[in-house]
Amino acid sequence: MGQGVYTSLSQLLADELDVPFKPGEVAAAPPIEPTYSNPDAHIMVTVDQPQFVAFTPCFRKVGASGRAMLIQAAAGEFESRTGKFTLLKMAK
Repeated sequence: MGQGVYTSLSQLLADELDVPFKPGEVAAAPPIEPTYSNPDAHIMVTVDQPQFVAFTPCFRKVGASGRAMLIQAAAGEFESRTGKFTLLKMAK
């Protein structure tokens, strides 16, 4: 288990955010094809490989943006420049 498109895209997002992946519940998008359809196939499906390939760039951008926002928020909280902040991996 854990090899479907929901898992692989969640793992990709966690990787971009540089946080550990923990399996959890994923909510599917509502069936609104023009908004949520696969940009390559122009239909809404949950087949693993085509979805992963089509949505990888989008999830990478979202994860990188989220990471930048977290760093910017931390810099604002500590009244510092964002260049002084990095995300560190926590020991288990």
